[in-house]
Amino acid sequence: VATLCSVSVAMNNSPEAKQIDMMRKHTVVQEVMVKDVYLGGDPSIAEEHGFGKGEDGYVRFQCAMAEHQGDPLITQYVGTAMLKLLQSAGIDVEAMQALEAMQKK
Repeated sequence: VATLCSVSVAMNNSPEAKQIDMMRKHTVVQEVMVKDVYLGGDPSIAEEHGFGKGEDGYVRFQCAMAEHQGDPLITQYVGTAMLKLLQSAGIDVEAMQALEAMQKK
């Protein structure tokens, strides 16, 4: 993730360019999570934990994660992992949260 996100595509330092760069990095994180983490490997995480192969296994895995998202320990582990992944991508998490709050208005 860090390598893929290390090159900025921003042509200037404007807020719009920063937003585009942050969105690109977030897309990279999502693609890596799905293709390399959940579906990658032999067997994939989804398959290894009994959810099946390919996209169907991934969907079943995500459904199971959603069922347990209220569990404080799961929330802590997933949140900490995602924070580290976003930081390795060079994403300013506080800036991302501020942007999301502005978009909700």
